[in-house]
Amino acid sequence: MKKTLIKICITLGVTAVVIGGMYLLYPLLVDREVNESFPMFTDKEIATMTPEEREEKMQEIEREIMRLSAEAPDTVVAESMPTMFSADTQAVNNTPRLLTQGIFRDADSFHKGSGDATIYELTETSRTLRLENFEVTNGPDLHVLLSKSDNPFSEASFEGSEYIDLGKLKGNIGNQNYTIPEDIDITEFKSVVIYCEPFNVVFSAATFE
Repeated sequence: MKKTLIKICITLGVTAVVIGGMYLLYPLLVDREVNESFPMFTDKEIATMTPEEREEKMQEIEREIMRLSAEAPDTVVAESMPTMFSADTQAVNNTPRLLTQGIFRDADSFHKGSGDATIYELTETSRTLRLENFEVTNGPDLHVLLSKSDNPFSEASFEGSEYIDLGKLKGNIGNQNYTIPEDIDITEFKSVVIYCEPFNVVFSAATFE
């Protein structure tokens, strides 16, 4: 009887290890790609549009962004982007304004990341962190953090600083948006960090200019 219980315990232990290993390794083997459009609409605009109108308008915006980028690749597109809505559609009063930006870098030889991190002011009370041309090593339970550390690659500097969790990383590849709470002072935050919560590990980070 005792041997049977030992065998059962060993079997359960091995099963738990296998399941745990699969949970940890699976994200490393499978990429998750997303491609969110640049956020340009207010909630009221979205509510008054049909799905076809939303898709058509987003394609129009993306074509305009590509055109402006081709004409002036060294300028900030967001600052020169023309307003695309009339007053009677509850348009955004001002075009998106770039507040700060940074470039993602590898945390180490295994945890790698690249792409652009930009914070835009869409309206007086709406700000968005946008990741573009983004790619990072995948991992379990990755989160996007705004950190007050100007050196997030230093464990002591990062863990000793305050940060805001903007939520789980939507995908380890692709363009994506994260809403920033209205009540925080953006100027106090110096970097954006891709962080693995189960192991307390920085996968990649971008220090804002």
